[in-house]
Amino acid sequence: MMTRRVNIKIHDDIDPAMAVTLVARVMAGGRVSGDGEYYCWGSRFSNNVTVITRGPGKRFENSDSFVVYKEKKNEEAKEAD
Repeated sequence: MMTRRVNIKIHDDIDPAMAVTLVARVMAGGRVSGDGEYYCWGSRFSNNVTVITRGPGKRFENSDSFVVYKEKKNEEAKEAD
């Protein structure tokens, strides 16, 4: 039996339950990138939260990894510099 793993890295102050919900929405869309091998590379939602897909690495070949973070507005990006 093959074991699958889903890794989610959450940045900013995003609620983990929301992060899981958004990743599930990306996964529900199916594997649409890389000739059907990967989930959508990047999805931005209306609440300015973005989900980025990281392809499987050599360490975890049977896993899908996602990064969830908030998009910074221009003003916030300038303040961070």
